[in-house]
Formats: sequence, structure tokens, C-alpha cells
Amino acid sequence: MNSKGFTLFTALVSFVLIALAFVLIQSMIESERNSTDTIETINEQTEMQNIADLARADALQLFNIGVRNQFEIWATNQENEFYYMDQSSAMGSWDGLVKDFAAAELGGKEITDASGTSKSTEQFATAMAHYMSGIVQRSGTYSFKGYSVKLVINEENPSDLSKFQRFLQGRVVAGVGAYDDPSSATKPLLEPINCDETSCNTGTFYINLDLTNITNAEYNNLPQIVVTSHATGRVIKQPILPRGNIRLYIPLRLFKAIWHTREIARTQIFSFGTSIKSLGLGMCDTDCSVRVSPNGASKAINKSNFPGNNGKGWLCPNSQGSDAYSNSLDNVICAPGTDCPDLGYYDPSNENDMGNVLKRYIALAGTGGGSFTISPQEFDGLKLWAGTVDASQLIKGETSAIPLKKIKTCYNDSTNCPGTGFGTAYCTMVSGLSVTLEFLETRQEYKVNDSRAYDVYKIRVTDSYKKTSPASLDECNSVIKSGSIIGTPGDDEYSCEG
Repeated sequence: MNSKGFTLFTALVSFVLIALAFVLIQSMIESERNSTDTIETINEQTEMQNIADLARADALQLFNIGVRNQFEIWATNQENEFYYMDQSSAMGSWDGLVKDFAAAELGGKEITDASGTSKSTEQFATAMAHYMSGIVQRSGTYSFKGYSVKLVINEENPSDLSKFQRFLQGRVVAGVGAYDDPSSATKPLLEPINCDETSCNTGTFYINLDLTNITNAEYNNLPQIVVTSHATGRVIKQPILPRGNIRLYIPLRLFKAIWHTREIARTQIFSFGTSIKSLGLGMCDTDCSVRVSPNGASKAINKSNFPGNNGKGWLCPNSQGSDAYSNSLDNVICAPGTDCPDLGYYDPSNENDMGNVLKRYIALAGTGGGSFTISPQEFDGLKLWAGTVDASQLIKGETSAIPLKKIKTCYNDSTNCPGTGFGTAYCTMVSGLSVTLEFLETRQEYKVNDSRAYDVYKIRVTDSYKKTSPASLDECNSVIKSGSIIGTPGDDEYSCEG
């Protein structure tokens, strides 16, 4: 009996041990499978991450090259006067000028030139968004070692660049604002190299696209690398731009050109602008006279000075009435010589005609025909006005017509006026000046593309002078006086009197 009990217990223990062995073996198999899966997952994740890193590095390199190329194409475009430097920016500090350049050319500043034309500048954000889109389109979706790789600008709408463009513009504006706050965590947008208030030895620069202080949501909405496993369908996503300050080196000596333009503007251009502020044609003076020179020489409009119609005189410009058409003064010859070189006649009743003649006078005065010249110079291979330059196309005046005289039409004498049909005589004056300086780059190390189509940077200096009309206009009388034979057609005499 005892013998049998011992045998059953032994069998029971054996079964338990066998069951435990099966459980242990199953656990070991499951553990091995899990370990293998984990290792495979880690290997796949690592491989996908490596592929994403490689794709990101390629995209970043293309972005870097793209920024340089876009700047070079933009800066050397012969239709583009790259920067409007006004008196406020030029006469301030160098750091202030760098900030103004960054705001004017990249940061959305409203620019108004001497002619009153305004434009908003968001070129950098626009160009970079489109360039990134070009990278995406060229790359498309491609396979690599069992994985598909694609670049995505906007997951919700792949063709919509506006979100990325707004983000870039926001970072540009933040970089412009950093100039005013030295404690700002954001880097200033542009960093000229070896340029300060007193000299500029290099003039190349860095662009700081600072992504350090953006939110997680902003970062995750940036253009991304998307890697998908063909075998498992696993997906990883990674923004193309790194989270930090992206510092892009631009080898163009733009700031060297800007620095020398500033010096020329301060010492020569603005002085010339001051000397031409009072120039004008038409009825500009306190008496009822017309200018025969932009510098101010004028003569009263009477029979002795302007003998028209067989010595019977002329009416004031813009006189109203039936006699005005054939008897108002419509041609004045500029005084010959240096006062009014090569300008000939102008119509004192035509504002556009007076403006065109005055602009021509300014161009002649600024190209050797007067008091203002800028000689060709060279700054370490950066040449100002190299070769033959038609400077008259680079020095331009802007004009505005100011109403200054009320013209009354009178009969027999200056008191017998009808009281209706008053005309207005204008003085066309200089309202602004612009000078475009052209710098030719001759050194290859300061180019992105060695075989670029153009090597010239154009920088435009502008100076504006506000002109306003007086509250009340002086009066001049266009007098139609009967001759010796009353009523005889064509026997009247005409004059312009104060």
C-alpha cells in the first residue's frame, strides 16, 4: 500500500515538472520572439532614422545652396535696384543702416521712392518657400532599401505654401526686431563680416534664420521628411529644418557696396540734393514772371521781353477765355549757357513739359554739365561704375507741379475783370533725387555661381523734398487791351501784370 502511494506521488511530481518545463520552454520561445521583434524594430527604426537624417541633410544642403543662389540672382538682376537708401538711413548709424536694409529688402517694410511709388518687401520668405517647394517637387517620392522617402511642405494641402511662407516671414521679422533689443534670444537677421562704422574690409554676411524659440506646434508644422517601411508600414516624420539658429553664409560683398554707397551719399549726393531743392520752371516767383532758368532767373511777361503777335505781347500761362488759345504764352526759351544747357524751349502752361525739361537739367548737372560728378572708383576688386556708364540714366530727378498763381482775364486794364474763368499757373519744382550706383564684382571668391550672367550690384540712393501749395494763391492779370483802332480784329495788345 505504501509502495503504491509513493509511485503515484512520483508520477504526479513528474507531470508537474513536465508541465513546468513546457511553460518554461514556451516562455523562452516567446521571449526570444519578442526579443527578436524588438531588435528588428530597433534596427528598422534606426535604419529609417538614418535614411531620414540623410534625406534631411540633402534637403538642408539644397536649402543652403538655394538661399545663396536666390540672393545672387536677386542682387544681380539688372532690373532690380537692390536697395533704396534714403537720407534717414544713410545719415544714421551703421547698425541702423544694416537693420533698415534687412527690413527693407527682407522684412516687409513699405518702401516709397522719390516718385511716390511704394512696395512691400517680403522677398526672402516668398523666395525660400518657393525654393523649398521646388526641392520637394524635384525629389518627389522615391524608394531606398525597402523604404519610401518623400518631402512634404504641408500635410493638409501639399500645394499650399502660405503656411510655411508666413512662418518664415515671422522669423524674418523677429530677426529684424532683434537689432533693437540686445538682450533678445533671437539672433539679428543679418550679420555683415568685418564691417563697422569706420570701415568695411570684407562685406560678405550671414543670414540668421533663428528657430530656437518657436513652439512645438510651429516646429511640427514645418516641411517634413516622411519615411515609410514597405515591410511593416511603420512611418517616421522629421522636420527638415533643425530646431536652432540656422546660420547661412552668403559670399556676396553687398555690404561692402552698401558701405561705400553710404559714404558717397553722405559726402556728395545729399549735398547735391540740397543745391537743387529750389530749382523750378514756370511761374515760381513772387512777381508775375516766368522763369527762363531753373536756377531762378525770370522775366516779366510783357511786350518787350516776350514780343509775340508782331510785338503785341502774350497773356499769362493758363489764361482762360476765347483769346487764351492763341495768345497765352506757350513757349519760353531757357537762358543759354551753363544756367540752362541744351534745354531749348519749354511750355510754361504744361506741367509735364516743365517736369521733363527740369529732369533733363538735373541729369546734365549731375554728369559733368554742372556741379555734381561721381568718379569711377575701385574697392579691392569691387568697381564703382566700371567701363562706360551712361550716368544720365543713373542720376534722376523727380518733380511736382505746385499751383502758385491765380490767373484772371481782364479787359482794357487790370481792374476790368469778369470774375469768372480763373486759370491757375504752376511752378514745377524738384521733389526728389535718385542716384543709382553700380558696383562690378571682379573677384571669383565672392560669387556663388562663377558663370553668373551679371556681376553688377545696383544700389539706389534717394532724397525727397516735400512741396506744398500756399494757402492762398497770388493773383496775376492777363490783360487784353484794345489797340488804336477799336474793334479791328487782331489789333488787341496782350500782357501779364501783377
